[in-house]
Amino acid sequence: MENIFVMQGLHKLQELSGLDWRWAESKNKIDGVLEVSGEKSHQKHQFPVILKSTVVKTQLGELYKALQENKQLMVIAGKISPGIREQLRNWNMGYLDSAGNVYVNTGDYFIFIEGQKEYPAAVQEKRSLFTKTGIRVVFHLLLAPEAQQYTYRELAESLDVSLGSITNAMQQLKQQGFLLKTSPSGWRLHDRKELLKKWTAAFAEKLKPDLLIGRFRFASREQNWEKVELPPDTHWGGEPAACMLTRYLRPAEWTLYSSQDIRALMKNLRLLPDDGGKVWVYHKFWSDALLPQQNHKTAPNLLVYSDLIASGEERNLETAQKLYDEFIKDQL
Repeated sequence: MENIFVMQGLHKLQELSGLDWRWAESKNKIDGVLEVSGEKSHQKHQFPVILKSTVVKTQLGELYKALQENKQLMVIAGKISPGIREQLRNWNMGYLDSAGNVYVNTGDYFIFIEGQKEYPAAVQEKRSLFTKTGIRVVFHLLLAPEAQQYTYRELAESLDVSLGSITNAMQQLKQQGFLLKTSPSGWRLHDRKELLKKWTAAFAEKLKPDLLIGRFRFASREQNWEKVELPPDTHWGGEPAACMLTRYLRPAEWTLYSSQDIRALMKNLRLLPDDGGKVWVYHKFWSDALLPQQNHKTAPNLLVYSDLIASGEERNLETAQKLYDEFIKDQL
């Protein structure tokens, strides 16, 4: 699928730039190498490339980290939104999409082509695993390793979803190589790191927007959020949770997940409705019974990590990496 994007992008790029571009596969950590040469410069330049079907905001952390390891890195994708293209340019990271939007800035070449319309034949990534119910299923499987030993019916009952939804999620996990059979009745998750990456993007795009209850502000600017007594089934996510876990980040926005009635929550936490407020309140969608031992003032670490990545802000991406290294990496 990704090579289709490469061929579409290179076709447009040859046409628009007048330079000679060549693509080669790679067996290293990168997906391939893009080589450019032209009449004005006899020096050939090679760019290591990461391929994506679509670059979404939640992948910026991954790309930023890779760019720190190799400043020549480019990303080639079927689709890159204008906002994300701008962010990549701010990092001086090269990119190419299937429409021919491109940015390259080296000592020998500066190429910036913008405003090209999406290639009509661009293939979009299928994510049938990550339905709204599938996102919940994958989250709980990542969160609670013991759930791998549950029967489909037990999983359905513990998550309060239909047996059909569990069956579909498991079939998709198998088809995508994330579920391996270990015995006639046993199975285990495979490549959990990659699964987390895909879940992080899917949650931010598909489920999280539907969980939003509203935006608020604290009634007093002097209110100390860390001393607030959270009611049951209410947890800090995002920046405040990261602050509590890593002590590395000072929150500029506050995320809460809660099962409480919103009127009671507003009264307890002294919140006022505000469409531009910095306090975001979401429905809680998991069961504490599946939580590993951790600070119950904060949402599960995987969710806090996803919140930080989804923001796309550099300071949050750095904190997300610290959170991953300290609390998540060894659990995958």
